[in-house]
Order: sequence, then structure tokens, then C-alpha cells
Amino acid sequence: MNQLLNVGDAARLLRLSPHTLYRWVVEGRVPTVRLGRRLLFDPVALRAWVLDRSRLGSPATGRQSQANSAARPADRGTDPTGASIGAPDEQDATP
Repeated sequence: MNQLLNVGDAARLLRLSPHTLYRWVVEGRVPTVRLGRRLLFDPVALRAWVLDRSRLGSPATGRQSQANSAARPADRGTDPTGASIGAPDEQDATP
């Protein structure tokens, strides 16, 4: 069995603040191990979780990865030239 990490060590591994990691735990976003009242993390499970998230975008934060968002500019409300999509043009507005 791997040595389990405490919150500080897991936060360093994930390059997060401990506060963010606690919030993600409360929201059920990150795999945890509870031993009594102790909150611990399996480093193998954390690495697998990160790898899974990198394949899917970034569900942990609700944001897409930079590569995924660039591939679908319409999701961001702009076309490839940077013009707004969905906003009416001034010429289209009725008087």
C-alpha cells in the first residue's frame, strides 16, 4: 500500500492551495481516504484522477482545457476572428 498524503502534501502534489483542495473535497470532486477524522489522499488515485481530467477537459474546475476551448470557439461566444456570436449587429436592430 502506498503512503497516504495529508492535505498539505496532496495540495503540493496537485499544485493547489490547501483551501482549494478542502473545497474540492467538500464538493466531492477529488478522491479521498478517510481514517476516522483524518482526511488523507492516495497519491496513485490522485495521479489517475488528474490524468483522467486531462483527457476530459477539466471537470474538476468546470472549465475546459486551453486546447479544448480553442478548438471550439463558438462555445466561447466568438468566431475564429474574435467577433461576437449571437449578439445582434447594429444594422439588424429594429428602430
